[in-house]
Amino acid sequence: MNKLILLLLSCPLLITSCATQNKTPHSEKFVTVDGSTINIYYGVGKPGDAPKSPTPSQDHLRVITRGHTAAQVALNGTFGVILCNPFSLLPCSWNNLGFSKEQLEGTITNIPNISHSYAYPKYIEAIKQNIRFSTTQDYSPIPIYFYAKPNYLVYDDDYFKLKVGFTIYATHSRVDGAFNCEEEKTGITYEQWIANNYTLAVEEGKKLIDKCFERLDKNHFENLRNLMERERKEFL
Repeated sequence: MNKLILLLLSCPLLITSCATQNKTPHSEKFVTVDGSTINIYYGVGKPGDAPKSPTPSQDHLRVITRGHTAAQVALNGTFGVILCNPFSLLPCSWNNLGFSKEQLEGTITNIPNISHSYAYPKYIEAIKQNIRFSTTQDYSPIPIYFYAKPNYLVYDDDYFKLKVGFTIYATHSRVDGAFNCEEEKTGITYEQWIANNYTLAVEEGKKLIDKCFERLDKNHFENLRNLMERERKEFL
């Protein structure tokens, strides 16, 4: 009970907040160079689960400063005193009041999550150019899930660190076989990151995404093709 009360009281500052999340993700059908149809879903979630439509904080670049941490610490401390006072009827452990700075919502910018604005269309184009099916068919009933990961700047000693990432999962495949991208860059000051409406954050974010795409070799697309052909033959 005390965990629930604390969550409800502190949720305005955490990324795991009380914002209502639309369960209908964005989907897009497209045609490959050989004329086959593929369906891909963009959203957030864990591989194997149907993607959910991202909230604004999940679909935009966030900035997490020490001020955000201080505000959460103060909030946790205030409610910790309330919940953990000797006269409280609720069981309480101060260990339940912790959080990581990455969990904070911070400030939501007007910059789209780099995984949505750059990695997602780049991956669609890569599929169009790199998959060759043995027969031209409609493979849209076997969709691909593209999960965006949080895109944020967070304080890192004297600098700020940029985090980007995404996961690609083909339905009916092994979860541990999902393609995972998670990159970061630090050593740049807050002022440098935010200059000219976060121009550097966007540019460096694209470079980090490109590093992940270097690992998307022909085996990835061949495995994807083989899976979709097999699933279509067995279940459709």
